[in-house]
Formats: sequence, structure tokens, C-alpha cells
Amino acid sequence: MRLDAEGTSFRQMLESVREELASAHLRNPAVEIGEIAFLLGYSESSAFHRWFKRRTGRTPLEFRRAGPQRDPAVDL
Repeated sequence: MRLDAEGTSFRQMLESVREELASAHLRNPAVEIGEIAFLLGYSESSAFHRWFKRRTGRTPLEFRRAGPQRDPAVDL
């Protein structure tokens, strides 16, 4: 399989894309956290909170309150 050859899996790619989308949505204060959870396919906001905390080490609200973060890849 091609993904195996690249050293990744569909699951890993999905998680990465979800994290990028979650981060982008959280930077927009007009989008409620519950709505972000729904957009990312979570039936419960609490499941999204747990997933985001596992992935980033911060809750969605902590991430949002930290303000906009710069993406080092964009500066290249």
C-alpha cells in the first residue's frame, strides 16, 4: 500500500487533518467549540475536548485563549 511506503496510515493522516482543521476553527472566535466538534465528526463536544487535549496537551478553550499561533511552516 502506498501509505505504508510513505511511513504513515490513513488513520494518522486523518488525525493530522482533524488537528489542522480544529486549530484553524479555534482561531476564529465566531465559531463555537460545540460547532467545531460537530464539523469534525464528533457527536459529543466532550469527546472532541478529550481528543484535542490528547493531541495538543491543551483543551480547546486553552488553545483559543492563547490567541493566534504562527505556523512555522508558513514562514518558509
